[in-house]
Amino acid sequence: MALRTYILAAAFLAVVADVSAADPSGARVLGADELAAWKMIRPSLAIRTRIDDGKISSKKAIAIARGQRLALSLKPAPGTRVRWYLVLPDLTRNYANAAPPWEPNAYTWTGMDAIGYFQIELADFEDRAEIEPFAGTAIADAIAAITGTNSFYHADVGTFWFAADVVADGKTARTRGASDVTDRGIAAEVTRVTVRGDATYVGALEGFYNVAGLFGSTTYQAARHVGADCADILMAALAEWRKRPLAANHNVQQLTQKLRKVAELDVADGAPSQVLRWGEAIEPGDFIAVKYEGFKKFVHVGALASDDDGDGALTAKDLILHAGPDPLHLTRLEGGAFDGHVVILRPSRPPLRPPLR
Repeated sequence: MALRTYILAAAFLAVVADVSAADPSGARVLGADELAAWKMIRPSLAIRTRIDDGKISSKKAIAIARGQRLALSLKPAPGTRVRWYLVLPDLTRNYANAAPPWEPNAYTWTGMDAIGYFQIELADFEDRAEIEPFAGTAIADAIAAITGTNSFYHADVGTFWFAADVVADGKTARTRGASDVTDRGIAAEVTRVTVRGDATYVGALEGFYNVAGLFGSTTYQAARHVGADCADILMAALAEWRKRPLAANHNVQQLTQKLRKVAELDVADGAPSQVLRWGEAIEPGDFIAVKYEGFKKFVHVGALASDDDGDGALTAKDLILHAGPDPLHLTRLEGGAFDGHVVILRPSRPPLRPPLR
């Protein structure tokens, strides 16, 4: 399938240009003037959503399970030309609202960082009034246009924003999109779709793929998938899984005091100092927090994802899902991010698995 992908960069155009130059798909970065012209059009269109065979909704933020059918449509009816876009944050760099824990002024507020965004045309859907963005390869093709620099983007699970514009009677109308940004990040009015891996907590956390790595993220930013650090992303996913609002921010040290501790040990070169059996002492979704050598406090946290080597015990080959300073990603315990003094924490679980929507 021929790919015709265009990328609009809301910020960091020099960085995006490097991505485009290295990408074999021929993705084209539109200049700042062209994006500014798109921004000058007053948003007057609304995207509607429909999950499976359900009712059409005007909600700006929805969640589905991987594999569920999603339809997007425009209201009012489009004109002579329709273009659909995927909007994603620029994950070629990390962001910070506060000084990281390894700096002398650790945790000092430095102000809202400016998150850059891409707007990628989904050319396969040109001139369609209704689309099913995850039904074919359009999302994967668009993602492929910007994955030359890292593997933090995911096409089948995570958070995705969508925009569109139409031409009718020679006039262009648009929805909100990558150019609609506040000091807290992309505007809440931009249509956001979260695709969760499954109905488990780990599946809810996977819904935070494609979210910017943002140290010192605010409750607003984490809850709306704008950006999050290691602790906030775990708690935001937990709040969604429990179907509760994210009430407050917590740093890693506070989590070790707030949540139930089920194990305490040391990890060196990915090797735990004691045997912890999956399904007994530990389970997927437990938090793993680390205090590095020379640190007085716990400063990093992730979630146990899976017994990847299948031996039934926590080992160096098992997978951890974590963010900070990078966006959410999987690493093996042997990767070194959790070498130090470790505690395993267990958040309280809801009595029943909550529905996805």
